[in-house]
Amino acid sequence: MALTNHERVGKALDLMRDGLKPFVERELKSQYQQNWFEETKRTLTQQQLRLNKKGDEPEWDVALLLLVLWNQWNGVFSNVLGHAERSLVSELREIRNKWAHQRTFSTDDAYRALDSSSRLLTAISAPEAAEVEKIKMELLRVRLLRAFRKRRTQAFREWWKPGFCTQELVRCAYSAPTNSQWTGILQQMIGSRYGRLLTI
Repeated sequence: MALTNHERVGKALDLMRDGLKPFVERELKSQYQQNWFEETKRTLTQQQLRLNKKGDEPEWDVALLLLVLWNQWNGVFSNVLGHAERSLVSELREIRNKWAHQRTFSTDDAYRALDSSSRLLTAISAPEAAEVEKIKMELLRVRLLRAFRKRRTQAFREWWKPGFCTQELVRCAYSAPTNSQWTGILQQMIGSRYGRLLTI
């Protein structure tokens, strides 16, 4: 079953959590050494404080990682990331909240979310960026295929000639024809008037 846009964004957020965690911890430890955990908690309000310790380690989720990136930007992360990445962090926090509240993602919205996730992960050299890119490229393929079918359908309606299209021709028009199927369609074409379909 094909993934929904909400599911695609959810997968990207999971990958972003995995990619951000080692980066965030590394930079915090570099700045604060052994006190990194306490210093991190000091920048959070009571509502934001969701660090649940497992022994000596915090339990991260993507919302908290993005929040710490934002709160600790000036003191820690601005040393290694630029203004473009700060804008990505802000955007991704909104995307995560939209996803968590089960909001609908259009194809354009989902593509933007995947692209922003990939850009941030690439900026920190996280290997998870490649996996997000795969999801993004798959969504682009689906998007282009839908546009292709829509354009092809419009062309058939424009060039429709009553009595010309057989049942097989109509069936192929709404599927993804193979080369042999297209050959069969061509054999049913009459005159160059219908040649335009070949370029669609």
